[in-house]
Amino acid sequence: MTLGLASCVPGVKDKPRIGAVLRSFDEERASMLRKAMETAALDKADLALLDGQSQRAAQNLQIRTLFSDKKLAALALEPVDSNAIGDTLAQAKELGIPLVLFGALPSEDLMRSWDKVFFVGTRDQDSGQAQGELLAAAWKANPAADRNKDKVLQYAIIGVEDEKGPRAEGFVKALAAAGIKAESVGAVVDASGLPKLSTKVEAAICVDLASTLGTIDFYSAAAKAKKAPLIAGASTQGLPDSVTAAIGSGLLVGMATEDESRIGATVFSLSYALARKANPRKSGLVVSDAKYVWIPCKKIAKQ
Repeated sequence: MTLGLASCVPGVKDKPRIGAVLRSFDEERASMLRKAMETAALDKADLALLDGQSQRAAQNLQIRTLFSDKKLAALALEPVDSNAIGDTLAQAKELGIPLVLFGALPSEDLMRSWDKVFFVGTRDQDSGQAQGELLAAAWKANPAADRNKDKVLQYAIIGVEDEKGPRAEGFVKALAAAGIKAESVGAVVDASGLPKLSTKVEAAICVDLASTLGTIDFYSAAAKAKKAPLIAGASTQGLPDSVTAAIGSGLLVGMATEDESRIGATVFSLSYALARKANPRKSGLVVSDAKYVWIPCKKIAKQ
């Protein structure tokens, strides 16, 4: 039976067995998650890391196999399909095996449905705040960015239909903290909607990697690049070469990204505490009422 078993920490007798099933080892972020979890697990736990292979059926089989292990003390899961979380939670609850989720944000109702399910990840408002901090620095360093000279930063959000939301809230908060007035000129679901906004936009906030790449493509032509607004990207999937190049050229002021190393280490620490029946809140972790553990974003900008 091939389940994509990646690693079992050797020589860990009488130490808790923890299963960790990632979405896919092929994703760029996976290597950092795995390294952080493996490093944190050394001399502490018997860690089984499995590759979900980006296939729901394969991941479900891996989960069932882990649940059949009588020694399993906790399960960490980055789901291939977020719609399957409920089924996994039901199995974990029935077996009494604590569940730590990451990679796909579960609803608060789901998180409150059982006292042994937790989530580790980054909030949209934190990502928005990081983008706001990047744009505030660029706005102050580049007076020409204020095209209409009204001392107000006109911004658009790329990747959503509504400019209101947690990301915008974090973004505006960061600008206000920097003493910058801001005004929304709208939102578009992808970069194809930029033409109707482009003459008004002084800053573009991208909500994910797809919208970041689309905005880079839209402004990649030399003529458009000269008229490009300040652009802040976001990603939970690593940084493709095109994004790195755009930061280097100055087309992107920077990226707000997940801190995969810190997320991986925290996922293990939380799983380990639960496996040992310890209170996570007494293990140095900050846990919200709904059992979310929030990890700050990283900001990546031109050096």
